[in-house]
Amino acid sequence: MTDYYRIPVHKDSPHVVNAVVEITKDTSAKYEYDKDLHAFRLDRCLLSAMKYPSNYGFIPSTIADDGDALDIIIYNSTPLERGTVVECQVLGCLDMTDDG
Repeated sequence: MTDYYRIPVHKDSPHVVNAVVEITKDTSAKYEYDKDLHAFRLDRCLLSAMKYPSNYGFIPSTIADDGDALDIIIYNSTPLERGTVVECQVLGCLDMTDDG
């Protein structure tokens, strides 16, 4: 069983980070990594025709204000498989508040 939260900080952090893909680009199913089960859990399926425009995931070995790892949008042209670890160059950040 892989504990994705234990993947170490990238050696070139904060300019380059390790990221774990939770949601694959061009899909309509939202998954979240369950740290207790060490597995990806289906959270919900989008009911509209909308699809996620980018790969989306989290940065291991980080903690946001909500107690979860920091979220990341992985901007590239290829859909990546859920659970893939990707080296990402940081381009910027968004300060957002989650309503849930």
